[in-house]
Amino acid sequence: VRGINAEYGNLRLFRDGVSLDVRDDAAVRDACAAHFGADGDKTTLIDTVVAILLRTAVLDDVARVQQLAGGDVCAVRADSALLDDFLTGSVMKDCSLMITLVAAERADSSYTPLHASAVAFRVAVVDVDQKASDSVERYAELDRKIVDFCRNAEDRVNCVQ
Repeated sequence: VRGINAEYGNLRLFRDGVSLDVRDDAAVRDACAAHFGADGDKTTLIDTVVAILLRTAVLDDVARVQQLAGGDVCAVRADSALLDDFLTGSVMKDCSLMITLVAAERADSSYTPLHASAVAFRVAVVDVDQKASDSVERYAELDRKIVDFCRNAEDRVNCVQ
């Protein structure tokens, strides 16, 4: 949920092909009214995003590939297969998810209807630029810093365990 509110979050929402800035209360109200009726609010939108992410396997798929970016940096450097895995995993650690919502009656076959809802959706993984092999140490250090921060953070709500 934090990514929804972050200026540079890795979760991007679109309504009918137009970026939805969830920090803009009027835009959220308009989107909710269009898709969920008068009772829709930001919580409804967040619940819908969660339902979409749970319905698809995208988070599991991304997490599985992210796990490839582990191991000892020296071993990774010495083995080309490990290096390829590490770089692929690093790509997925920096990717973004894009969710597009449309009214179910206007959705084409590329959208999936959300059961018991007037909404259909499409999910895409974007920002999957290949990482440079000369940056392995930097990626490994960044991973260590993130893990250390989450282990030591007083507010663990903002950390993924």
